[in-house]
Order: sequence, then C-alpha cells, then structure tokens
Amino acid sequence: MGVYIRFGQWIHPCNYEEISNFKVKQGGLWGLLDYDGRQILPCRWREIWVDKSCIRVKKGGLWALLDKEGNMLTPCQWEYLDSRK
Repeated sequence: MGVYIRFGQWIHPCNYEEISNFKVKQGGLWGLLDYDGRQILPCRWREIWVDKSCIRVKKGGLWALLDKEGNMLTPCQWEYLDSRK
C-alpha cells in the first residue's frame, strides 16, 4: 500500500501494511507522514494520536509527547495520557 496525490503521482512507495490518516504501519508499529509524503516519525510506535498542538506516542506501555515536527517534548513516562483540557 502506498500514498499518491490526486493526479496519480506516487509520493510514497508501497511498503506499508496499513495507512490511516497519514499514520503508516510497518512491522506492527506505527509511523507518521506529512502532507507531502515525507516521514515525520519512523514506524517504531505501538500507537500514535495526532492532536491540534502535539503528537502522542506509545512505546513499551508508556506515552510521550512530541511536537508537530516529531521532536520529543517528553520521554515515554505516562501509563495514561489524555489530550483533553
């Protein structure tokens, strides 16, 4: 499965098990692409949730926060992380 733009031009190769809302799954782990098909996060996370202000990722049973560019804001340290205010 791959990603292509409206006019049929491939922007990311067909090497993913699943693609959902710019989240991509490979080897049972999730990564994230941007709108141009460039990889923001490699496929190394058990879960990914994209919010308005940050990205929540889960690895080893713990959650962490990343900025929209994929930079770590916190280490994986929480068992539960809710984005509601």
